[in-house]
Amino acid sequence: MRVPPSTAQQAAKVQFSNISQFKENPKVAATLKEMEKQTKKDEAGYVIFLPEVGQGYKVAAFEYGSGFSKEMNLDALPAGQATIRGTICINVSGHNGQKDARDWAKTNTYSVRIVLPNGKEFEKNGIARSKPNGEEWATAIPVEFPAMKGTTTIEAWADGSAGVAGYVEGRQYLVHSSDDPKKYDFSRPQHPSQRDDTADNPT
Repeated sequence: MRVPPSTAQQAAKVQFSNISQFKENPKVAATLKEMEKQTKKDEAGYVIFLPEVGQGYKVAAFEYGSGFSKEMNLDALPAGQATIRGTICINVSGHNGQKDARDWAKTNTYSVRIVLPNGKEFEKNGIARSKPNGEEWATAIPVEFPAMKGTTTIEAWADGSAGVAGYVEGRQYLVHSSDDPKKYDFSRPQHPSQRDDTADNPT
């Protein structure tokens, strides 16, 4: 049985970029630098979602070809908090070589899709790089969405790319509330390649 959202949750909206009272995760800057390095090693573009300061979480990630999305379990929110805020970090893909990667670093725009536990879907396309007139190998996109019981899906991709379907392991998160009956069981790996992506993120 679906638990109806609270009044505060119903009033909360999905927001992209311009978010008030946002406390960016201190890992963002180092994560963007690491993602740039991976692009320059000809790695495919991928996504890392970093919840804001004060929000506990744990992430399981899987290798390319496994077919499994990243799984994020959130710790309980403070009483009265109606939204989850965080940063989507996304990089240019280096899979097609450095010439194309450098061109994309100057031209890429991005899309984000968020699907809430109640099935409502929000998508924004054409999100500009932080340096729209310059070269940027990895971009930070702040997001905010209602804190509902269950699983929220977060997806992001470069416009014009193969999208999420081309690399679901790196471009889709299943974000579980602390009371989600379907939250990820880290003691029972879905695939042998499971790793703790929380620890892999730069500190």
